[in-house]
Amino acid sequence: MKIVELGFKELKGDKLDNNEYYRWWQIKKNDCELDITYEFDNNNKVKTPTWSLTESN
Repeated sequence: MKIVELGFKELKGDKLDNNEYYRWWQIKKNDCELDITYEFDNNNKVKTPTWSLTESN
């Protein structure tokens, strides 16, 4: 299953050093926002997955 099929929106992607790049997705549900970022190496392999969860007040 693809991440967009779960309701995430792809927000941004850009190049990094050494031909690496990242992609960023976000989903908002109730009062929370979940961001997922994947960094890829120059062989298109996931190098660093990260996530953050923010609660709106």
